[in-house]
Amino acid sequence: MRAIEGAHQWTVHFDGVKVPVENRVGDEHAGAFVMFNTLNPERVLIAAGAFGQTEHLLEMAVGYATQRVVFGAKPIGAYQAVQHPLADVRIRLESARGLTYKAAAAFDAGIDPTEAGTYANMAKYLATELAIDAADRAIQTHGGSGFDEDVGVIGYWERTRLMRTAPISKEMILNFVGEHVLGLPRSY
Repeated sequence: MRAIEGAHQWTVHFDGVKVPVENRVGDEHAGAFVMFNTLNPERVLIAAGAFGQTEHLLEMAVGYATQRVVFGAKPIGAYQAVQHPLADVRIRLESARGLTYKAAAAFDAGIDPTEAGTYANMAKYLATELAIDAADRAIQTHGGSGFDEDVGVIGYWERTRLMRTAPISKEMILNFVGEHVLGLPRSY
């Protein structure tokens, strides 16, 4: 199966495989625990990549809004309809960055994987939602040229959208938070 930008994905099956005790990772029948503990840093990395893309998209949008002049002598960044959404992205970027750092610190400190997973899930959720908003805002700020591949903004839409879905969807993160943080009944 082809993924984005030429990356490929495959399915690997281990049918009937016997693993000697000395080669096991973790305890028998506790593979899910090992897997989720392994996925926590992946979510932190995705969150970090998402807020990095947000920073870059914001720089692109602000640079354009500072230079593009219409209707006289003022750059479009002087208009609140352009300025306020970019300011909003910048404010939320600090929140995403802080939560991502907290998730990374929790993993590095070796705290309980469920707690570290909570921060990792929340960081991925917040940072990827923000990256999608930042991509959309950068496209909107650039206007029609935001769709020109040579300008370089439109390609981020696809990448940020993938981050929201893989390796765990925003809906599954909301399920996790609902069940493990809020104590609600399992929803799936």
